[in-house]
Amino acid sequence: MDNHHCMDNYHFRSLAKISPRPKTIYCSQGRAVLATDLDGLIQDFPRHGLFVGETRLLSRYQYFVDGKVPQTVAVSNVEQHSWLGYYISSAPGAKWRKDTGSGEMEESSEETIELKVSRTVGLGVHEDIDFTNFTQRVVQFTFEIELDNDFAGQAETFRRKQYGKLTRRWRRLSLRRAQLVGGRDKPSSADEKLILIGLNRTGFSRVW
Repeated sequence: MDNHHCMDNYHFRSLAKISPRPKTIYCSQGRAVLATDLDGLIQDFPRHGLFVGETRLLSRYQYFVDGKVPQTVAVSNVEQHSWLGYYISSAPGAKWRKDTGSGEMEESSEETIELKVSRTVGLGVHEDIDFTNFTQRVVQFTFEIELDNDFAGQAETFRRKQYGKLTRRWRRLSLRRAQLVGGRDKPSSADEKLILIGLNRTGFSRVW
């Protein structure tokens, strides 16, 4: 009996500590690790970003539809290196009639634009972004991706120890594609990629 109590005390006094990080979704392959929040985005948390060889190559990544963050419906890993996310936004110009019944109906669930993101991590990150129009009319909106990078080491994401000059410049390749070529000192927020999307009544458009 005494031995039993000793074993119980031993387990309670163990020095082992587990930190599961419940607010982070990981998608990884090889030396590339994409750590995002529970919405699949990278915002202000220092441990989030795209890390390759313990260097953070992407420190911010967010979507905007007509200047607003879309509502998250469901996000999940498919495999260790792949991820799938669904988001919705209200269609531009939608006339919302307030729910006078249960009061639980939301505007975005009535006149809906769905954003589907299929993501794969390998030698970088590849995304297919698909929009589906669930309204009964043609809609047009502006889709934005806000992104930034700081090239911080994994140990420097909370407090930077090394500093240097970071320059960047984007070159538009087409209406739907842009390429980072370097050069500009201080880019304004959320201007790195602007894409104008038009959806017809059949309702489907792939960004890339």
